[in-house]
Parts: sequence; C-alpha cells; structure tokens
Amino acid sequence: MYDIILKNGKIMDPIQKLESKSDIAISRGRIKAIGSFADSSANKVVDLGGAIVTPGFIDIHTHIMENLTYLGVSPDAQLHEGVTTVMDAGSLGPGNYASSRALINNARSTVYTFINLGFAGIPFFMPNGQTPDIPFKESVDVDLLKTVIDQNPEIRGIKVRPGKFSSGELGIWDIETAASVSSEIGLRTVSHVGNPPPEIEDILNALGNESVLTHAFRGGKNSLVDFVDKAKNMQNAGMIIDIGHGKAGFSFESAKYLMNNGLIPDTLSSDIHIRSITGPCKGLVETMNKFIALGMELSEIIPKVTVKPREIFDLDEGTLFPGSSADITVFTLEKKNRPLEDTEGNILYSTEVISPKLTLKNGVFVQK
Repeated sequence: MYDIILKNGKIMDPIQKLESKSDIAISRGRIKAIGSFADSSANKVVDLGGAIVTPGFIDIHTHIMENLTYLGVSPDAQLHEGVTTVMDAGSLGPGNYASSRALINNARSTVYTFINLGFAGIPFFMPNGQTPDIPFKESVDVDLLKTVIDQNPEIRGIKVRPGKFSSGELGIWDIETAASVSSEIGLRTVSHVGNPPPEIEDILNALGNESVLTHAFRGGKNSLVDFVDKAKNMQNAGMIIDIGHGKAGFSFESAKYLMNNGLIPDTLSSDIHIRSITGPCKGLVETMNKFIALGMELSEIIPKVTVKPREIFDLDEGTLFPGSSADITVFTLEKKNRPLEDTEGNILYSTEVISPKLTLKNGVFVQK
C-alpha cells in the first residue's frame, strides 16, 4: 500500500526521457514507481485528469533571504506555483552568510545558494537606489570566502554583480577574483550583467567557460545582441546562458534576436525579489509563459527548470526517478490571451499559459 497515487497524469521527466500518460506511486516522501497502479491501493488517490506532471521546478536565480536583506522575499514564495527548489543569487557574503542558516533549515522549499564575493553580499540595494556590493577591493576577504564555502555545502557558486551601480569603478576585477577562486575550489562564477561600465564584451572576456551569465537576454546598452557569435562560442565551450528576468534583465526584442541567431538559454530563472515579484517578472512560471509566447515548446522549457539546473549545479532535485524526493509539479496549459511584459515596458500577448494545479514537496501537498 502506498501513501499517495497520482493517477492519469501526462508525465514529463527529461532525465528519464518520459513523456507519456502514467501514474506515480509515492511513499514516505519519495517516488516509489511510475507505471499503472489500477490494482494498487493508497491512503490518498488523486485523479489528475490528464494534467501534466513534471519534477518540481528549480529557480536558479532568486533573492529569498527574507528579513535578512531588503531584497529578500520568502523562499517559499513560489512553492504553490510548483517551484520546489530555489537558489539564492548572492544576497549574502562571507561576512553575514551564517545569518541564513535558520531560514534555509526552516524553508519548505529546498534552498541552495551562490555566495556573494563581497563581504556583506548585497547590503545597499535600497528602495531609492543602490551603492556597490564591493565599495573597495579590501572588502573582499578571499580566505574567509573559502572557509564559508567549505562549511556550507549548499553553496554552489560565487556571485558577482559587475555594473555601474552594483560594482562601481572595479571594472572586471570582481569577475577575475571570483573566477580565480571558483577555479581553485571547483565551483562556478555566476555573473550579473548591469549597466556599463564594464562593457559586456569585457565581462565575457573575463569569464571562464565554467561560468554562468545571468540577465543574458537584457536589453539596453549592455545587451548580447552585438556579441551573439562570441556568446555562442563561449556557450559551446561550457558557459551557461541564464535568463534572470528580474526588474531590469529581460527584453523581448533581445530574446527574439538572440534566439533567432542561435543563442538559446540553458536555464530559465526569475530573479524574483521584493521589487520584481509584483511585476514585470512575477516569478518563474510567468517567465516560462513568456518563452511559450516567444515560440519555445514546452518540451524545450521543462528541462531548463529541472534537469539542466540539476546537472549544472550537481543537485539532487530535478527528476521523478524512483527513489528521489517526491517534489512534483502538476499543471495544465490553458488557452489564454493576456499581456506579458518585459522589463522595458514592451508587451507580448500569450496564446497559452501554464496554470499550476498541484505541488508536492517531499511527498506532502502544498496548500495555496
């Protein structure tokens, strides 16, 4: 006898190459089997009526250090929409990272992190503006950074935010420093792209192949539009192209141009925080909806929020393989014509959108 049987779902699990109608049996918070369980019993049986069933979504760019930084929202803010694993993108640095332990341990969602190169993370992102994360080079303590990474196994990379307002006059020094440490200890450097300086070409030149470029489809002066071939070559060599929608990091025009010219994102992420959660980002599901509107197939989108993050960052989550935690997202695709907005105020109308129906985290139903 099982704890839960989810019946009549359309299973999509890229890692198992599954895309078929089936049932899922769950016991003790883990997936026991996928198949037909018409003759089996369970404490709870849910008929999904043909709804789509995937591994719980993974959002690799969030700011979820609620009450620890101004930017932070709840790590569980997207759980009811099927986002069961989140990665905090550098909200904290080695000087204050220990303050996150209770939040990480008490969250229902699984939390991984990128630690900020700067001593205090992103302390000066305020309602009326921001000052640099790293106001001067002496505010980077590499030895402490390595110690904190060694003590906290959920850390999966080192975050830097090069840009006019976020790194000041450092140029690419922060990228080079992070890349050196990342290479030494076997993690990835995760680099934001902001308003210049530094220029996007300099950022690309400073990043190694084992890196992540987020806000990669931004518009404005530091867009990849003029460097699409260079970005494709780096992606082919191992650099990860991530979306990081946020409040200022995603342009429909850039997305159309870059994808039409062969630069396809490896991962989709929200960059959800206190100033983007109400719009235009709203969250990972809304970001996924925008790529549906841009013409990307659902079969292309689901790996970018499940198996790709799992593989890139060596996560346990992102699959429905028997024995794995029962982190499960159930949704339908609904025909709906509604406006979707990028971060430049441009509107694209949807034809269909993801409508979340059920979320299970560790085999427990999540209440909306």
